[in-house]
Amino acid sequence: MLNHYERKVAQILQNDMIMGRTSDAADIAHRTGRTLEEAKAAIDKVRQTRKIDGGMLL
Repeated sequence: MLNHYERKVAQILQNDMIMGRTSDAADIAHRTGRTLEEAKAAIDKVRQTRKIDGGMLL
């Protein structure tokens, strides 16, 4: 399961994908007010978590 911050990152990534924007870890960190390391870890976890659990993995 994802924590609150990871769910927020997942939502940002999904919204950016829908709008045709690209997101990188630095952009996510800036938009959420977290460190770059936290953003990278959250992005990795979101991409490795199944969609049914709130992630982006099929």
